[in-house]
Amino acid sequence: MKKFKTVGIFVVVIIVVVILSSCSFTTANFSNLAMSSGMDGFTPVNVTTKFNTSTPAFYVSGDINNAPEGTLIAAAWYYMDNDPAFLIDSSQYEVADGVNTFYFTLSIPDNGWPLGSYSVELMIDGEVVETIFFMVE
Repeated sequence: MKKFKTVGIFVVVIIVVVILSSCSFTTANFSNLAMSSGMDGFTPVNVTTKFNTSTPAFYVSGDINNAPEGTLIAAAWYYMDNDPAFLIDSSQYEVADGVNTFYFTLSIPDNGWPLGSYSVELMIDGEVVETIFFMVE
């Protein structure tokens, strides 16, 4: 009976190790997030969550904290008034050593922005950690 308990404990330990190895742990996080219609360097200009149909571009900016060099951050832009939501575009970049500010941008389509609800998902190493909702009115 003692042999079966040892084997059982060993199996549980293996399962826990496999589960933990499939998880990603990071202390990286975002702060000072802002939506805007412009940027001055890495400073947002005209901070808002309400845009008009002729806004040249949407910007989301902020700080990435505790992110080691090589951490991937990404943004995925969605038009929410479709079912399911329509992915407009996405982009990513690798964090460089000593860099902690960022911004992503989405430029106006040829026919202007459709009225409605939008969102941008911000990801760290492929995991969505923040979602910002905004409107075109």
